Amino acid sequence: MRLDLQFKRSSLSHDIGITQKYNAILDVPLVMDINQLLKGGPLMKFEKDSYARIGMIPRYGDADSVMD
Repeated sequence: MRLDLQFKRSSLSHDIGITQKYNAILDVPLVMDINQLLKGGPLMKFEKDSYARIGMIPRYGDADSVMD
């Protein structure tokens, strides 16, 4: 199964977890901002007022079974 995930930001997903039944993806507020980089600033920034999520995706399910 292929599942395309849609995110509202480009966050750094450095670590993921895999079990027999699930893939766990971390969505943390450490985001990449290419526009900021092009203006001479840093590529990465921490959005302190934002949120973190853990996405649990069934390895053998379908798009309707995704939990976040």
